[in-house]
Amino acid sequence: MPLTEALWRLAQPGDIVVDGGANIGYATSILAARVGPRGKVHSFEPDPRSFGELQRNISEWEKRGQRGAFRLHAAALGARSGTAILQIPASFEWNGGRARIENAAAGEEAESKLDRGVTKLEVKLVNLDEVFSQGEQVSVVKLDVEGFELDALMGMEQMLRERRIRHVVFEELRDYPAPTHQFLRNLGYSVFGLDYGFFGIKCCRDKGPRAESISGLPANYVATYEPKKTVRQLEHGLWKSFGPGRYLY
Repeated sequence: MPLTEALWRLAQPGDIVVDGGANIGYATSILAARVGPRGKVHSFEPDPRSFGELQRNISEWEKRGQRGAFRLHAAALGARSGTAILQIPASFEWNGGRARIENAAAGEEAESKLDRGVTKLEVKLVNLDEVFSQGEQVSVVKLDVEGFELDALMGMEQMLRERRIRHVVFEELRDYPAPTHQFLRNLGYSVFGLDYGFFGIKCCRDKGPRAESISGLPANYVATYEPKKTVRQLEHGLWKSFGPGRYLY
């Protein structure tokens, strides 16, 4: 819920937005509906099977009209352009979101968490600084790349330094403060854990949200160079992305 709500509130009609680790397109669909026909959604997904589902879903959304222009990238976001190894666990058939880029820095610990029978594929790797090399302004970058978030952030460092990315909404599997949080803070961004209550989002400054003991969902955060404005955007009023609260605005 807090991820959906944050994307809906932070993206605005006409914006350029990015879905890093798009899978079959859940976040892409939210962002596309929000930015509308004048906006653009760049979706990055390296796994061929998930990318095929993403293409099919987008073809259906395009028939409906009110949505942003889609730019699909069969690639993963990283610190550099080139290739990488994608690990696809045996459980992919029931949880396609578990595929991850092989990360030497993570060592054997990350690989040991994968199921037996891992399939490895060579996939394309791109960095966001090169994708948006013409000075484009991006309002929201969403990252859910199964432990590869720091590498993805390093690939957009120039854009972050130039304040051409307003908000980064990202998943972090490690406890706060993780290297992703430190990297963003060193670039002048404020970091908030995305927690929630009955009426809406709660921003946790410089700390993680409550652990989801029932669902086991990982923590999500937002990084921004406009902390006061962003907190107001996220915490004001009832839920906007679903339910009766959306009709009060």
